[in-house]
Amino acid sequence: MPAKEVEISDGWLQRRSDPTQRESVSAPITRAGGHAIEARASARPGKERKQYAMHAFGAVFAEVHVDPDLGEIRVHRIVASYGVGRLLNRKTAHSQLKGGIIWGIGMALHEKTELDPVTGRVANANLAEYHVPVNADVGTIDAGAYGTCRLRWTSCWTEARSGPGWLRWPPSNGKMSPTGLVPAT
Repeated sequence: MPAKEVEISDGWLQRRSDPTQRESVSAPITRAGGHAIEARASARPGKERKQYAMHAFGAVFAEVHVDPDLGEIRVHRIVASYGVGRLLNRKTAHSQLKGGIIWGIGMALHEKTELDPVTGRVANANLAEYHVPVNADVGTIDAGAYGTCRLRWTSCWTEARSGPGWLRWPPSNGKMSPTGLVPAT
């Protein structure tokens, strides 16, 4: 059977034109005596690159306390919301977002980041000079990733389940709230 005729669905390898012709994904490995089966492929961006947005979007808000006498900065709370497209694993995505926020706290408060003026990359990008934030440096983090984000260049809108109701962007009633989000109508 040609490779283009095979698809994977719910743990089965099946023929695209006739889904009743199928076998479990473990069957080929069993036939190969448990040895690895390797395949190589390549992919290039398709027409969807011109039709859909390929980036994640987010907003991060930080509540910080500054000691006026010492100038010491403490991060009390961070609230972040991201539209990331289809989430494959909510727990992993949440951990990645929180980790990025913690890394940003360290970058902002504990180090001097040297940027290479030619490439724009961080020039001192190694852990020898990095002061890793500890629990005492990080307050409450409330980060949410909303995987129902559908973004098109022609009609850009996002819906996310957040709190008491659905939110829609841009607002269908044309009005903005202080947060930029209004309840969908």
